Amino acid sequence: GGNMKTQIITIGDIEGDRRLSQYLSWWVKNINQEKHMLSVTEESLKKELLAAAIAFSENEEVIAISGIVNGRNKEEKEMIFDNKKVVEIGSNFVSPPFRNRGIGSKLVLERLQVCKEKNWFPVSITTNPVMLRIFHKLNAKSMESDPQYDCLRQELCICHHFSSDCRVCPLQKNGGWVFE
Repeated sequence: GGNMKTQIITIGDIEGDRRLSQYLSWWVKNINQEKHMLSVTEESLKKELLAAAIAFSENEEVIAISGIVNGRNKEEKEMIFDNKKVVEIGSNFVSPPFRNRGIGSKLVLERLQVCKEKNWFPVSITTNPVMLRIFHKLNAKSMESDPQYDCLRQELCICHHFSSDCRVCPLQKNGGWVFE
């Protein structure tokens, strides 16, 4: 069965939430084991994190976690699009035994709701087929599909964060998504 409950922890609460530190280490360890995900450290995640959506199983264990982070550009400046702060929904991790149960979708929806409340402009940068299936269900739009997003796509470069090579960047492979 499984009564899963989700909880959103926003950055204001993150400081006060003792438990987040234990979630963070679980999250970072798991993200870093996923082949398709860029590796992170607790420090880098904490610094960028604006909110986290966390799912718990009925016996209170963390089974999934995902974040909203600042959308960043090469200059590390805050990004604005359509008079809204650009944020990225990413770092999605659902524990393997709990996959394909709609948890990932729920965490995406919860984060989009937070963005709406805070008047943030959510984007996502991914080519992960699982996330793309969720995005298609939610009618997300590829940045490639509309010239109004060209500047945004060019500005949203994350490679320098991870000193990785721009040629492997998902943005080079139609990996930029917006939620309207």
